[in-house]
Amino acid sequence: MSSGPIKVFGIGHPWRRDDGAGRIAVRRLLALPSKGGALANAEIVEIESPLEMLHAWAGTEHVVIIDAVSSGAPPGTLHIVHSAQGDFNQGTSTHGFGVFEALAIARNLGQLPQRVEIYGIEGQDFGHGEGLTPEVERAVNQLVERLVLELGS
Repeated sequence: MSSGPIKVFGIGHPWRRDDGAGRIAVRRLLALPSKGGALANAEIVEIESPLEMLHAWAGTEHVVIIDAVSSGAPPGTLHIVHSAQGDFNQGTSTHGFGVFEALAIARNLGQLPQRVEIYGIEGQDFGHGEGLTPEVERAVNQLVERLVLELGS
């Protein structure tokens, strides 16, 4: 997929039900039996806030971001944004300060990675508690499988 370094960020609050989808996805990537194959070129990072990415991706050419979103689409819908130096002025993050805002700041500061891919998983339940709703659980599993294939090609 990319010859340079790749960082995969999973964002969210795992104690706010579906908001934890991004972090749960990267935990599953980290738990894979062998990192020597498909994920050999990827550093996988679990974070709570999109703002944390701005420091963590220094020197990275290719960034993959996984986060829960709330846009009104059916739960479990996967929203995908692929961009090279793209327009990150709008979004549907579940955070007060979201992924798109962090990317817009990085772009304005000249610190945006060359390639950014955002995978937003439409959530349903953002209340207190742990565990994903069934639709989001399925979407996380499908996305993990997809990323293993894509990061390995």
